[in-house]
Amino acid sequence: MARIHNLRLFGLSLLVGVNPASAVAGGFDSGNIPELPGNPSISSFPVCYKHTCEVVEYQSLTKGEWKQIHKIFQPAAISPESERTLIKKAIARMEILIGKKIDTLNDKGGNMAGMFEDGNQMDCIDESSNTTTYLALMQKDDLLKWHKVQGTKTRGFFIFGMPHTTAVIKENASGRRWAVDSWFYDNGVEPEILPISKWSDGWSPPE
Repeated sequence: MARIHNLRLFGLSLLVGVNPASAVAGGFDSGNIPELPGNPSISSFPVCYKHTCEVVEYQSLTKGEWKQIHKIFQPAAISPESERTLIKKAIARMEILIGKKIDTLNDKGGNMAGMFEDGNQMDCIDESSNTTTYLALMQKDDLLKWHKVQGTKTRGFFIFGMPHTTAVIKENASGRRWAVDSWFYDNGVEPEILPISKWSDGWSPPE
């Protein structure tokens, strides 16, 4: 798979609110992304790892692997709440499928826990980029009925503490936005989905 090494996207992405993986592919509107640039599909989509998207590697899924994601959404969700539950399961499954390909199965939640682990580790930039890409693939395949994928959101910056970035979805009917944050937990664990306002206030899981 093609790899792009990029150490400078992190600072730029924080300033302009652009997902680093998509910056490599050409950038997108961080507020609303009906499609990622380059028309990614399960046969070719960018995945980040090694912290701040140092490596962007184009990966693919077989029809059988993608069918595993489809099955999660069958039957289709009957409400926004139930769809968010399915999204959690689908993101966790995607992390396992892709983890086998880019050696991130042992990725630990946060930035420090995996310091001495084997395999590649990811920070919140990697996690939010990948989650956004996975969600966009689901949206493109009409698996999301109650939500649309949004651009990433960063909180904190350097005045109010360490910056932290998450993927975001918007509820179609209400317009309410939700953080989809997989960074807190180990690879393959269901992400947190919570109101973006609560997330922006500095929420983190209980110890």
